[in-house]
Amino acid sequence: MTVVAAPLSFTLPLRVAPVEVMALAALVVAVGATGAAAGVVKLWLTPRVVPALFVPLTRNW
Repeated sequence: MTVVAAPLSFTLPLRVAPVEVMALAALVVAVGATGAAAGVVKLWLTPRVVPALFVPLTRNW
């Protein structure tokens, strides 16, 4: 464990972003498909065996 009595120096940034209050965004409405075409499509797929090359490994060092 390292204990430091006082830091050697400080680094100050050359520039900082101004702090300003921003207005809230307006309501956003998307225009596009309606009915069944606008819905989310869910697909059921059978499980597949993943090749050994793509199996994640962990290292215990």
